[in-house]
Amino acid sequence: MTWTSDQGLASRIPGILRSGADVQAFVQRLIMQAVSDVLEQQGRSAGLFDAVIAGILSQLTVSVGYQPLHCEVVAVLPNANIAYDKAKMMGESCVVFRQYSERLMQRHESCQNVYANGQHAFKDVIPVPEQHVRINGTISTTNIIMANWSTQMWQSVLNRVTRALASGPFGTNFAGVSAIISGS
Repeated sequence: MTWTSDQGLASRIPGILRSGADVQAFVQRLIMQAVSDVLEQQGRSAGLFDAVIAGILSQLTVSVGYQPLHCEVVAVLPNANIAYDKAKMMGESCVVFRQYSERLMQRHESCQNVYANGQHAFKDVIPVPEQHVRINGTISTTNIIMANWSTQMWQSVLNRVTRALASGPFGTNFAGVSAIISGS
């Protein structure tokens, strides 16, 4: 996900956030909600009452580590008539398709408009670097039963969380999960 301090972008990209902390909080809530939904389903399948499920979920903590992409200048596509302020394009500049960054332009020289096959394109545009698309997280619980779940049980939960996230509006950002299960 992307953030910018440029206040003028809100009208062009409704979903863009204003700070890295806002992005981190949004991702944290998104993942916590997916984990809660999966565990709630699992609890209902096991025949637990809603009050018991709520108590179990209150003993759960999800922490997320993520480096959001800060864009000083954003090019919103498709739009063939984009005007760029070259003076602002000295830092990281992003090309946004739909509502999230998919490409990154590192220098103002890379922001030259070119047309390819009638489509608006950019010269020397690179994919967003790995550190801006990888999300690391930790799930902790003080619930004695969940704390003793097997690696396979946790892997099953994480696989369902990944599927739930992948089916949402930011699905392409949640393509896979790997887990290290450790005891306390």
